[in-house]
Amino acid sequence: QLVWARSYAVGCGAFTCQEVEGDDQDYNNNNNNNNNQNANAMFLVCTYGPGGNFAGEPPYTTGSKPCESCPYDRSYCNKNLC
Repeated sequence: QLVWARSYAVGCGAFTCQEVEGDDQDYNNNNNNNNNQNANAMFLVCTYGPGGNFAGEPPYTTGSKPCESCPYDRSYCNKNLC
């Protein structure tokens, strides 16, 4: 999961490398690439807060009506989401 029901701050960055060198033999074998160079690799990194991913806790909040459980500071509803 990327974000959770209580998360309100999300930021992501992406970067594409024309060439990445490494020793990932499984990747190279699966792509018939034996020189340990991978072309056009994209790195995607995201952060969010507050965090979540707690055992037994779903990443969403349910209610009987859309947006009825929105936090006070996010009391608006857009396409049935807080």
